[in-house]
Amino acid sequence: MTICTIIKSGRCDEFGIPLVVGRTYDGTIDQVRALVQQGYATVSDYSVLNDSSDAGLAKPNSSLTAAQIAAGATGVAGVTAGGALVSGSLVRGDRAADQLLAIKSLGVRSDALATTTAQDAWLGSAFDHLIAFAEQSNGANPWVTNLADTESFIATFASAGKDAKWAIPISTGTQSITETIAGTHDGVIRQIAQAIADSVDGPVIDIRPGWEPNYSTSYPWGSTLVTPTEYIAGFRHVVNIFRAVDKRFRVTFCVGVRKDSAWPIEDLYPGDDYVDVVGIDAYVIAADQSTMTAAQHADYIFDGYYIPDATQGVGINQALDFAKSRGKLFAIPEWGTCYENEAFIERMADFVRQNGVLYHGYWDQNNGSFTCKLSGDAWPNSAYAFVRNFGPFSIDTYGLTAQTGQPLSGVVSCSKPVARLEVASGGSAFIMDQNRILAPAQVSGTRRITVKAYDERGQSASRSVFLTWQNGRLWTPAELGASLGDWLSLDFSGRLQRHILAIKSITSLVGTNRAASALTAAQRPTFVYTSGVPNASLDGGDALVQTDVTGVPAAQAAVTYATCLFTDPAAGNFTYLVMDADSSAGVRGIGVNGGNLRIGAAGGLAGGSITNATRSIVASFGAGASAAIRGTIDGGTATTGSVAIGVATYTRRVIGANAGAANTIGSYYLGRLYEFFCANVAMNTTQEDQTHGYFAWKYGLEGQLPGGHAYKSNPPVV
Repeated sequence: MTICTIIKSGRCDEFGIPLVVGRTYDGTIDQVRALVQQGYATVSDYSVLNDSSDAGLAKPNSSLTAAQIAAGATGVAGVTAGGALVSGSLVRGDRAADQLLAIKSLGVRSDALATTTAQDAWLGSAFDHLIAFAEQSNGANPWVTNLADTESFIATFASAGKDAKWAIPISTGTQSITETIAGTHDGVIRQIAQAIADSVDGPVIDIRPGWEPNYSTSYPWGSTLVTPTEYIAGFRHVVNIFRAVDKRFRVTFCVGVRKDSAWPIEDLYPGDDYVDVVGIDAYVIAADQSTMTAAQHADYIFDGYYIPDATQGVGINQALDFAKSRGKLFAIPEWGTCYENEAFIERMADFVRQNGVLYHGYWDQNNGSFTCKLSGDAWPNSAYAFVRNFGPFSIDTYGLTAQTGQPLSGVVSCSKPVARLEVASGGSAFIMDQNRILAPAQVSGTRRITVKAYDERGQSASRSVFLTWQNGRLWTPAELGASLGDWLSLDFSGRLQRHILAIKSITSLVGTNRAASALTAAQRPTFVYTSGVPNASLDGGDALVQTDVTGVPAAQAAVTYATCLFTDPAAGNFTYLVMDADSSAGVRGIGVNGGNLRIGAAGGLAGGSITNATRSIVASFGAGASAAIRGTIDGGTATTGSVAIGVATYTRRVIGANAGAANTIGSYYLGRLYEFFCANVAMNTTQEDQTHGYFAWKYGLEGQLPGGHAYKSNPPVV
């Protein structure tokens, strides 16, 4: 572990706890390197950040600066700007630049500090930077107003703890580009540059002068308002002023992709000496969609090919190719969707992960036809796709198997593609091919390792994963086959719909794919991570309701409920986790009373204590008007009895509450739900043991299984 000192707010540790300025943080080399690289921390000796565990890597070159060593550099990849090394163009040892696991900064456009806070909460983690403008009117205002707007932005967001990537005008609506070239406004332009430089402590300041010049009339420097020669001269003049003020300025030449965009952009390129990064702004706007489907529109943005009239334009891929041809870094300073286009979000996420994107920023605002605000839930599918791809994530794999006496090789899956994995603890096991665990042969038995994953932003997730040497496949509820009626699991992110951290619905993994949905926004459970594992926090007022009850067993038919949950000690008496109900009242379910498991409804049976710990619970009901009941907690001694079950025609199943008289939702549960499934049979003791073994090993509860339990030492296999 490596110790650093936090110098800027805005980052959290691996558990999501905000890092406090002035305090020390003890993390892995990669964690500390990322913090230092982004300006959030400092170390007393930068040489400790050289990753000595990477075989074959040279020691840091003594000619590199401390900041470059902190970025993981051992040499220079050859990308320079004005003779100075450009951050992001570093290599480690003999690795190629495109193999560097660089942090890809995610930005957001925000109109107020409170909005920024809300956007971070919506994402579930802090955005890395802000999309900033040294003007506020698409270039219409004079330079002196631009200076005031720049100073206002800096003052407004000073406490946000984020970097800013600045868009810089090169002319105004009343002051032409020829005046810029002539130096008429150098004084105020220099003041803008100085104000920005003074506001930044980090090693790099990103600017994009004269952005989107290939749009015809959007800005005073548009392609039909100035000549390419004038644009290039104005761009260079502004860059020279900024670089003279501070050598930290890194310059992006940024074009745009829409139907109103001219190509080729080569005619507008200011030259290699004036450009460090090539960028492109990309939006799917309803006005541009024409007859394209959402997926075709996304294709057009990337490929620059407009399906209906087969016209060729500038797309993201063409801009990337151009950047590569000039030996430049690449960025997407602005992007957004102005209608429901989940395909665009998914494709952008894949592009960012798979290509050398230095930074990108989402336009989370509504401005005229640019109705891109996802954090307001206007486009819920797109919003959730964004959060799922760029927010916090989890490791989904909980166990891997190998045949007895054979080496183990298994793929670790996460809730989204990740940049790298590592085995953080647990002995002899290592990562190969980015997401595959390899471990030497073992005669038999099971052991645990801790796996840690990092995404392209440097966010991390950890999970305890068991490695077991047994002949067979791991048992899951799917082994119940046709008897499995519903299966809700919080670690299958594709089955959730959320707004911010509020769970709108969970869709069953089996059966009719019916969803359990909150009837009101106030009843939405909260999506949380506990020890890296996703779960739904039920606050005593949350409920998810299935109104489609196709396949739910009749009231007097046999059924089994199985769940892994945490019950809060403050949970009230006669509150319920699940209840099947007819139009009059709840009939059959499980809950808590006096801290003990409650099985049934009216006149139900009390089992053992389930509060203040994560528990595995299996409760079965036999068939008939007087149903035999059997309940077990953590695979312990069964509680048995019987309960009267009336004749009923089910109209709903409620998760997190009871459905009382006239189907009124109430008696809300207080705790956390990890997983729930329902079998349309009374499970036998073998299936019951397998269920407890499955929950125990998946959620790290095997220590709670009683001695002598069939799966105390190893998870169930079939």
